[in-house]
Amino acid sequence: MNELEFFKKATLYITATPDSELGVGHFFQFLKTCIPLEGMTIQVYDPGLLSLHLFQVRVDDKLLELDKVIPLVDEEARKLVQQNVGRTIFRINKGSQEPVSRILLKALDGYLEQGEKSCIVANLNLGTGAFGDCCFIADGENRFEEKHVRMLKMLISPLSIAITAQMQFMQVKRLKSALAEESRFFHDELKKITEGEIIGRDSGLKDIMDMTAQLARVNTPVLINGETGVGKELIANAIQSASTRHDGPFVKVNCGAIPDSLIDSELFGHEKGAFTGAQCRKIGRFERASGGTIFLDEIGELPLKAQTRLLRVLQNHEIERVGGIKALPVDIRVIAATHRNLPEMVEKGEFREDLFFRLNVFPLTVPPLRHRKKDIPALTQYFIEKIATRMRLPSTPKLMPAAVEPLMAYDWPGNVRELENLVERALIVFPQGPLRFDVLFAQTQGRARAPQVLSDTVLPMDVMMRQHIQHALRETQGRISGPHGAAKLLQMHPNTLRKRMDKLGIQYRLRDRKRRG
Repeated sequence: MNELEFFKKATLYITATPDSELGVGHFFQFLKTCIPLEGMTIQVYDPGLLSLHLFQVRVDDKLLELDKVIPLVDEEARKLVQQNVGRTIFRINKGSQEPVSRILLKALDGYLEQGEKSCIVANLNLGTGAFGDCCFIADGENRFEEKHVRMLKMLISPLSIAITAQMQFMQVKRLKSALAEESRFFHDELKKITEGEIIGRDSGLKDIMDMTAQLARVNTPVLINGETGVGKELIANAIQSASTRHDGPFVKVNCGAIPDSLIDSELFGHEKGAFTGAQCRKIGRFERASGGTIFLDEIGELPLKAQTRLLRVLQNHEIERVGGIKALPVDIRVIAATHRNLPEMVEKGEFREDLFFRLNVFPLTVPPLRHRKKDIPALTQYFIEKIATRMRLPSTPKLMPAAVEPLMAYDWPGNVRELENLVERALIVFPQGPLRFDVLFAQTQGRARAPQVLSDTVLPMDVMMRQHIQHALRETQGRISGPHGAAKLLQMHPNTLRKRMDKLGIQYRLRDRKRRG
């Protein structure tokens, strides 16, 4: 076969199908009938990242999906550039002695036969700023002749076109996959927002909701203060859903849940090769939130280094990816939340004062549940219906008469979240109903503070007596009689106390039940 006929057939194999990957595969099979060939690799060298991207390898009849990024040390990169400058195609008689072939053969260890290799390296014109090449590998030394070099040199242009099309197709696939992931992410976030319901918007949270309506009309940063479990995230949801940005993304970040080493990458994204393991570009949370709102929960947990970068975002409305060289504009609104005392942290040097002032333009303080106890009945019923549905109970259990009274007397250190957990425990213990909570308080007496009667709350006598006896039992670790028992503390006879406990439904310790029997 003369060289012209070879060129026509090889080009036909490369371009015969719109699938460039399939076309290159047909070309490889044809090439094996014309020259000694064990394998073929296609790789791209990016001088900005000092890495070699090996994205296609063919060995015999197999296509190996390696897609490897091979980091290069400075000396290797320098030799690689020197070797490629001014040469379109060159022959390597002993692969272990040249930088390009040595790096590739090491990456292919285990896929090729053992022993020395010969190579022909053809530089490809990819038109992307990076340069790539195609390496043809044969088993043994000095396997390629000068005529083989001339034959392959004629194919550099069609190969460059085919490989460029294949790389562009792979990029489109990656972008399509990333877009699908973003779509799922935003769909899940939107679902969480629409499912959120604020109980007490017309009673205990009325002032907060009035301010929320005012904040929805502007893009001012908001700092939501409040104890753990009061529902700061729901307030942020309400601001976003009522604002002009309600059609945009709402991205939530728990600043205390991200390791310090990853927080810059998570918030601001990173470029490919920015650090070990960064094999592709990643879009950060701020970039995702552009056009919408970002909610920074537990902002007090943010490291000082990340606080500095956040301050720049608030001042300049632009971000810079880790490893990036240019700033990217972002259109976002920042809502932050914390249960910590930020002014005190500022005094201790644990939080930047300038960032605090930037975030604290309009502070909101969500009141704890103990300051809006009139919302407890509605919250309790809401959680009963919600959790019963989630547990797939055949019907929603009813409350025992006066079951809410101990809830109204408790001080709720865990706020709404603690109430939700208590309702769930009640549904587990009494799935058929009626629901009661007093025995659950007794079970958790070592972990939770006892229900306390507020000075402005009038409760039935039985409820107050039950609380008082339970408090005495906690002080005596459940012991009833003896010099250190609850009866001694209450100045009652032990049998009288036991009878009173029977009447009020207070459980005994096991050994006290045996003694009673």
